[in-house]
Amino acid sequence: MNDKIWYVIRNTPGVRLIVGAETRPIPLTEEEYVTIIEQIKKSQERSELKIPFKEGDVVLLKTGDFK
Repeated sequence: MNDKIWYVIRNTPGVRLIVGAETRPIPLTEEEYVTIIEQIKKSQERSELKIPFKEGDVVLLKTGDFK
């Protein structure tokens, strides 16, 4: 990786931390990559859950902080 590419990576919006040895990143193994992609897919599946009510519906809270 040359200095120009490294500069672009470090200055990409949203990039906060680069894991690596000292100042350069370490490539992921195939296993690490697959694990990360699986976690992202699971997270997306959870966020697509259907909510059984819509805005304006009356709900009754039986337990929890709002009881």
